Amino acid sequence: MGKDAYYFSHDANAQDDEKILDLRADYGWEGYGLFWAILELMRNQSDYMLENGNRLYKKLSMKFNVRPDFMEQFFNDCLEYGLFIEENGKIYSKSFLERMEKYEKRKSAARKAANARWNNDSGSSEKQKESKGNANVMRTHSDGNASKVKESKEKKNGNKPSDKSDQAGDKFSINKLDNGRYDYPEEFEIIWSAYPESKSNKKAGWRKWTALRRKGVGNDQLLLTVSNYFKEIKKNNTDVEYTKHMKTFFGPDDYWKDYLDNEFNQHKENGEDDKQQRLEKQFERAKRYG
Repeated sequence: MGKDAYYFSHDANAQDDEKILDLRADYGWEGYGLFWAILELMRNQSDYMLENGNRLYKKLSMKFNVRPDFMEQFFNDCLEYGLFIEENGKIYSKSFLERMEKYEKRKSAARKAANARWNNDSGSSEKQKESKGNANVMRTHSDGNASKVKESKEKKNGNKPSDKSDQAGDKFSINKLDNGRYDYPEEFEIIWSAYPESKSNKKAGWRKWTALRRKGVGNDQLLLTVSNYFKEIKKNNTDVEYTKHMKTFFGPDDYWKDYLDNEFNQHKENGEDDKQQRLEKQFERAKRYG
């Protein structure tokens, strides 16, 4: 099952849609929940549709713990409401299908951009030499001074650095849209699309990513580490439960550095040393902050 197998967009005001109101009027919140459960099932199909076979209602009734006749009536009513469409032996949701087609296009575009960057990186030996051991590359002199001024003001006022990084107003910031969702930078969307399947929180992952970008770490470097981590996950067939959250991967323990280009080739050989250094780093941080 792919990384995005558990994802599809869901409008916050879906419950007030006219067709959904018809559904709720007849079936209440139980029907509303059943409808979304069926959409989740459609999401896991390769074409986002259900085969309308003779045993469909029996199988779904067993899955959702309802009577077969109830399930059949529910589908028939959803067809009448216009929530589902029956065509060519398939049952699907038109609006859901359109959403997933848009999502697949965005995903494909992000993948192509990521592949193009990886190809450019692998074809440039000079870049590889410069990136080796240069994980903590600094930003320009003026940006560095600006950061120092900000830290100085925070210390002077006795305040901790704000975690409201989405309000910084630079190219790494996010904007909250009228519908309550967030518009993330294109660079981060590429990273997010390339990251292995996990139970990561997108905004939490973005916060750690943007902290590294504001320190001057290049997005090509971070994309390369994500690619190498993805290869390791795939090779070891690591379960999603044990895949690091993005906020952990890019977090204070710097797991991402283990997957830098040349360092990644030595990763397995130096694994115990890396683990020991990380444990020491965690211990020091625990002593410092209690």
